[in-house]
Amino acid sequence: MNSTLPLIQLIQKHHVFCLASQGTAGPHATPLFYAFDAETRRFIFSSESSTRHIQEIAVSPSVAASIYLETEEIGLIQGAQIWGRVNLDKTQETREIYFKRFPFSRAFLLAKPAHQFYTLQMRRARLIDNKLGFGKKMEWSFEEGKEDGPPPF
Repeated sequence: MNSTLPLIQLIQKHHVFCLASQGTAGPHATPLFYAFDAETRRFIFSSESSTRHIQEIAVSPSVAASIYLETEEIGLIQGAQIWGRVNLDKTQETREIYFKRFPFSRAFLLAKPAHQFYTLQMRRARLIDNKLGFGKKMEWSFEEGKEDGPPPF
């Protein structure tokens, strides 16, 4: 397995991912702010329990997410595809990681009890970085044998 440093750097450089869930109405994608805990490879986000994506996650917690740099220059394309599982997380530690990343959100989120914190545990990831060569891909599997994500690399 190659070093995850380029993946972690891209994740830490950004703060919004597009989370994709699946339900009876078909696939669904939504952009969300995230804080990343590199030690545990967890994305932390907050959302209302009544949203479509959280309702779908309650039934099927396997999700995909993407992070990418918007550019019109093909040589600058960078992005990550992530697969994993989402869980509700009520720990204070998780909240504090999120609030450290987004201090302005503390008052808002604490005043909105419908907003809860969730973690996306990264199980697989693919980094695309055209700055390293056209179509350059690096891939990682953090938990072998899991059904989440694409077929094995």
